[in-house]
Amino acid sequence: MKRSRTMRRIGILALTVALLLAIIPASALAEAYLEATGARVNVRSGPGNSYSDLYTLVRGETVTYTGEYAYDSSGVKWYKVQYYSYGTGWVSSAYSTVYGDPGSASSGSLPILSLSYVQAEGGDVNIRSTPSLTGRDLGTMFEGETATYLGQSSTDDRGVVWYYVNHDGIVGWVSSRYSKLYGGSSFASYVQAEGGDVNIRSTPSLTGRDLGTMFEGEIATYLNQSSTDDRGVVWYYVNHDGTVGWVSSRYSKLYGGASSSRYVQAEGGDVNIRSTPSLTGRDLGTMFEGEVATYLNQSSTDDRGVVWYYVNYDGAIGWVSSRYSSLY
Repeated sequence: MKRSRTMRRIGILALTVALLLAIIPASALAEAYLEATGARVNVRSGPGNSYSDLYTLVRGETVTYTGEYAYDSSGVKWYKVQYYSYGTGWVSSAYSTVYGDPGSASSGSLPILSLSYVQAEGGDVNIRSTPSLTGRDLGTMFEGETATYLGQSSTDDRGVVWYYVNHDGIVGWVSSRYSKLYGGSSFASYVQAEGGDVNIRSTPSLTGRDLGTMFEGEIATYLNQSSTDDRGVVWYYVNHDGTVGWVSSRYSKLYGGASSSRYVQAEGGDVNIRSTPSLTGRDLGTMFEGEVATYLNQSSTDDRGVVWYYVNYDGAIGWVSSRYSSLY
């Protein structure tokens, strides 16, 4: 009996260790560090040259790499590091090299970001029921506070981006005028011009005003929105060196975007696909319970506060209510 109990304990211990190894990210199992390759390399408070300097690394100095990275508006990759006991900061990939992280391999694979959050910056920010200044005030994020990013953004009629967040149980929208998104979607996301130069337009169509050009090979920050025109062509909403607008997927490609692998599934009953994100939208078809559709990376909230997802279901492109569907 004693031997049986001992063996059972060993078995339970082995199973526990196996489960722990299964849930710990690979990057946590491998030692990951960053080495400065420039003569004097700044560690900044955020992923970009506009952020304040915190510390300075000298050539050859190493610090711990946290496994997080982000792209600035110029498409430069920044790594988040732990600077000894002083705290965390960001270092440009132009003056550093990461070692020991699976995602930094030359194969070009993108490591999973361990954190996606929105931080109030430049003042306090109101949490609103809809992504606009007319949305009902649900609460306040005080400067420096953070909220969980729920993977959705929206642009109002002024061109201001709003983030959908959960702040201590208050779920709503905050303006990017007074907040900043860190980590973005589950994967780093950018759009690269491929197959030729691509025009940046004011609207997601060929009739949109020409705002500028992304030359072949250049990249822009993906702003987590896409749209499909009447020809069925997908357009990506991007920030290219400060020029914010839409580029056609005919001459560009999205890398790492959550929309490339996300889908909407009908749950709790069948769900109608509608022409507009409201109950008054024209009925375009039905998704039966359990069926899935491709999520087109757009959402909208109606006047009741219900979120609608923009989907492609076997060629039927329209909106489905979150009352009877879930986004994955």
